[in-house]
Amino acid sequence: MRTTGMRRRGAVAAAAMTAAVVSGGCGAQIPVQLTKAPPAGAAGNVGGIAVRNLFVLGSGPGGTLAAGAAAPVYFALAGRATVQQTANAQGQVQPQPGGDVLQNVTSPDAASSRLVAGPVSIRDGQNVRIGPEATVLLEGLARPLSPADNVKITLSFKESGSRTFDVPVLPPNGFWSSYSPAPASTG
Repeated sequence: MRTTGMRRRGAVAAAAMTAAVVSGGCGAQIPVQLTKAPPAGAAGNVGGIAVRNLFVLGSGPGGTLAAGAAAPVYFALAGRATVQQTANAQGQVQPQPGGDVLQNVTSPDAASSRLVAGPVSIRDGQNVRIGPEATVLLEGLARPLSPADNVKITLSFKESGSRTFDVPVLPPNGFWSSYSPAPASTG
């Protein structure tokens, strides 16, 4: 009996020593992450179109956009690749196109919006990046927007329909400093 108790105490002591070495020694060797990757924007699908990294870019040192100002909107779109389908009983296959057209961008937090270069076409399998130039704008903001805010934005496509996203406002620094702010109002 005496040897069983001593073995048990020895095993407990060995386990405690191993835990102390593993948690203390190894943890000291793990570098601390000092920088973070830029926050991701909203993402999702609208029919056959994938929307990625949808965000509003703030303005100035603090990133706050004033009520009445314009806000640039940035994102990437990816059109689905062409899908093949059997067209007739003889087995002849014809492509079914997969592209679409972004016709409008709206938000309840803006009086209007503008696609600076007009509707955005997305062809089969094509990726389209909106940015770093400000080509999609929310104009006449109903309230100030800061990097802590989210904005409801609806993307409307000709074939795929519409979807509303909850979109973050990101500060114009670090990774996003190369993106253009909204053009100054001329009115």
